[in-house]
Amino acid sequence: MSVLLKSAHRLLKILIGKKGIYCSMGKGNKICSGAFLHEMTTIGNYNYIGNNSMFLNATIGNYCSIASNAKIGQMNHDLNCVSTSTHIFGPTHGITSFNGFIDPTIIENDVWIGANACIKQGVKVSTGAVVGANAVVTKNVPPYAIVAGVPAKIIRYRFDAPIIQKLLDSKWWELDISEAVKKCAQLQKDVGEK
Repeated sequence: MSVLLKSAHRLLKILIGKKGIYCSMGKGNKICSGAFLHEMTTIGNYNYIGNNSMFLNATIGNYCSIASNAKIGQMNHDLNCVSTSTHIFGPTHGITSFNGFIDPTIIENDVWIGANACIKQGVKVSTGAVVGANAVVTKNVPPYAIVAGVPAKIIRYRFDAPIIQKLLDSKWWELDISEAVKKCAQLQKDVGEK
């Protein structure tokens, strides 16, 4: 897309839409004020995104709950370049071809991300995972794992392996909201109250 077309698209979004939301997005999402969702981001259905969150290079699945101030898929810096300044190392200066965006961050489905969490570009947070508040996630997170800390480490899993497999096999997050509620109610009986 040309620079002029990108600028026109952004201006149109600001004038008729919510300022800061430039990405493609599914239905039923709740986006709180101050969120910045870059055009390199794709967001699925029925997600909650808290105040002042910033997504630059990310793919978000369905039914995720992302608290305020989450930073997902932020730009990397070339540590092999003489300077880490974006004014120096950008590809337009001919010093390096590094552009800061390598691989998108993948947030699968039904993921809960706590306030102020930072998830590095290129990381995959799998379905059902929980990322604790203030965590810095630098490595992939398995399904239904709870991670916290700096750097984030697995604290425990939400369920045992057979239940995790049953939940993954159900793919309830692919359903529309009314059917998803019914399916989750049925699955909750199988899981039991904790």
